[in-house]
Amino acid sequence: MITMLFDKVLFQIIPAEPDNTLIHLPNPPRESFSRAKVIAVGPGRAEDPMILKPGDTVYVHEYVVDKTIKLDGTYYFIADQWDVLAKDTACV
Repeated sequence: MITMLFDKVLFQIIPAEPDNTLIHLPNPPRESFSRAKVIAVGPGRAEDPMILKPGDTVYVHEYVVDKTIKLDGTYYFIADQWDVLAKDTACV
């Protein structure tokens, strides 16, 4: 696959589930976050050890998904560990 260096995280966006609710807000939230699955992580740095691991489900801000790489026909995204906003502990 691929080996990440330093504090880099390779992840794949999890497609959002369709919204079938009957209530629709006229002004959706301006901030956009994506749910993602961690595929690979680097070892971290001496001052900032890696706290994520492959298989973790995380939330990232929309601006992070501009660093794209295509491997074996699939698009992945690369970010620094500190660009990850939250880890979904219910999926662990």
